[in-house]
Amino acid sequence: SDMFTIISKVNKLINKNCGLLIGFLTQKKQYSYITSNSTYSNASIYCDCDDIIVTTNNTITTDWLYIEITEKLLTNPLDFYMLLVSKLHSKPIDVNIHTKDQNINSSNQLTIPCGWCSWYHFYESISDNILINNLTSFLLIHQKYYILNTYFNLFQIDDGYQLYWGDWLQLNPSKFPHEHSIKEIIDQINEENLIPGIWLAPFSCDIQSNIYKSKSDWVIKKSKPLIIYTNLYNLIYTTTYYLFYYLFLNNKPANSANCGKFFYGFDITKQEVQDHIKSILSVIINKWGVKYLKLDFLYSVVLRDGNRSYSNRYITRAEIMQLAMKLINEVVKDNHKQNDIFILGCGAPIGSIIGHVHANRVSADAGLQWKPPFPLPSNDKWNLPSARSMLRNTIVRSAMHNKWWINDPDCILLRQSTLFTIQEIIALATIKAISGGSFILSDDIDSLSINRLRILQKCLPPNKNTFIPIDLLYKEIPENLQLTLSNESKKWIVSCLCNWDDYN
Repeated sequence: SDMFTIISKVNKLINKNCGLLIGFLTQKKQYSYITSNSTYSNASIYCDCDDIIVTTNNTITTDWLYIEITEKLLTNPLDFYMLLVSKLHSKPIDVNIHTKDQNINSSNQLTIPCGWCSWYHFYESISDNILINNLTSFLLIHQKYYILNTYFNLFQIDDGYQLYWGDWLQLNPSKFPHEHSIKEIIDQINEENLIPGIWLAPFSCDIQSNIYKSKSDWVIKKSKPLIIYTNLYNLIYTTTYYLFYYLFLNNKPANSANCGKFFYGFDITKQEVQDHIKSILSVIINKWGVKYLKLDFLYSVVLRDGNRSYSNRYITRAEIMQLAMKLINEVVKDNHKQNDIFILGCGAPIGSIIGHVHANRVSADAGLQWKPPFPLPSNDKWNLPSARSMLRNTIVRSAMHNKWWINDPDCILLRQSTLFTIQEIIALATIKAISGGSFILSDDIDSLSINRLRILQKCLPPNKNTFIPIDLLYKEIPENLQLTLSNESKKWIVSCLCNWDDYN
């Protein structure tokens, strides 16, 4: 694990679970990871100092480490740790995603993002006509299926509107022929009493982008690693590797690969980079009128193989991520009006953005089928785009919800053109609905049949509470989920019993 882990010894005969929880309380100073040997008799804890320069008489301190040993694990063994971590982080700016017709006072519990996203049907192939057509259909399903816009109110534009990654304010003229077309669509979303959202990767750029062509010195470069060897084999191996590195890779832009897409990350320790990102976000918030920011690929600002190329060599990558997220928060704080800017973090080191975002993606991409599609390895169960990975992440990270942020389990796909069976769609919709997290539809709305829209209808309004996976430490993908609900007069438990065996 990168931040925390739990090891348990289960004895079903006497119904006794002893356990060891190890976790850092923050991830502000270094990126850390915890390992153990195959028999769990030894555990090792590492903190990565990223080859920073330490000045004379200076010291390096780590984030605080928490160790919990218990003779009998609780039903929700991560709950206390999650609460403790939450108390040590400041909260992001109070915000409620609400429409202008709602009379909602600011509260400690955020409104759950719920609505529509363009990504999983259109991907980068969006256009002004596609967005306007889906906006029209979005409004119609409110009327036809009695879905209220007081909670199903987010209309989020995803990747594809911009010319290239990094050129966020330059629209792709083949898809958005009018200079102000994206602004006009956002204005229409606001006029319809909905929440306009937009996707961007603020710390990333493409090699084809104008920003890279004009400011190539802004990107993180592959940097000279230190040569360390302990024997003859390591001497030969490292010498060969570093010779290749020096000749072909050193000082080249550090790439980040995401299932075949390569892009660069900005050196956020440069003041001019910070000023540029501030100006981009200010335009999107103030001039475009966006109220929901889906900020993706945040890890590109801390690419591992570029840690020695930063302008500031005195701070670690974890500290650089803190700098980057504080920059985002400052822009929102300076530009938000009536607490109406909501931040969703995606693709970020989990421990580094606690307290900086209102919601955070806790799962892999949903994908269009149960397992990762060929040529991706189908045995992957945690990272590659697929429903199985998404579902597993959503369940095992449920304890983060309403403590660190609102959990975002990625989008729900209901259309018939995917490779999902109807049983899989119902299972995915059920888990998302009882998870308490974001509930975002990502289909061409006109392609949905009445029966598929009924599934959406049954999952709304969104539930704010989350379930407890009772068999978290027994099953690779937990199957016994219990959700506690209540109203003014009573409390009850909803049990969700799953069978994932045929799909593992």
